[in-house]
Amino acid sequence: MTCYKQDPDPEPGEGGATERWRALGRKHRKAEHALLGVQYNGMISKPVPLVVQESKHWFWSGTGLRDGDEIPDLVAVEADGFDPSMPRPEDTEQTLLSKSPYDDSMGRGRRIQNTSLCEDQWGTLVFVAGTFHWPLALSRPENLDPQVRRATRNLMDRMLQPRG
Repeated sequence: MTCYKQDPDPEPGEGGATERWRALGRKHRKAEHALLGVQYNGMISKPVPLVVQESKHWFWSGTGLRDGDEIPDLVAVEADGFDPSMPRPEDTEQTLLSKSPYDDSMGRGRRIQNTSLCEDQWGTLVFVAGTFHWPLALSRPENLDPQVRRATRNLMDRMLQPRG
């Protein structure tokens, strides 16, 4: 899969040229933010800590983490963040589970990474880690993090609960 974010698509397929979702439609209605609650907001030259927010939320239960605690080197490569000017997922309650400052390596200044969880009235969950290193903290021996593993287990347990 190829997506041309800045440059024009040199070989558009049958469906047309690739475009960023947030560039489609009136008032950014098709922005990834409207589906996910956050969107890509920058590149990171070296990993920075994920700064925990909303530590009393069930997501962080059993991790021992408190607001402001840092999980080292978890925010890396690319980051997603909340943008209040963009549309949010409709009919959902959103919780921003992290608020991690970083310097954008593309020269766009100081940015904030957010891990996001949106839940609708039927219990449907949309989780966005907001960082490339979350999966590494689950599986790569040198990056394993018990707090990230516990939070992810909390999420999976909640997703697997019967609804109705």
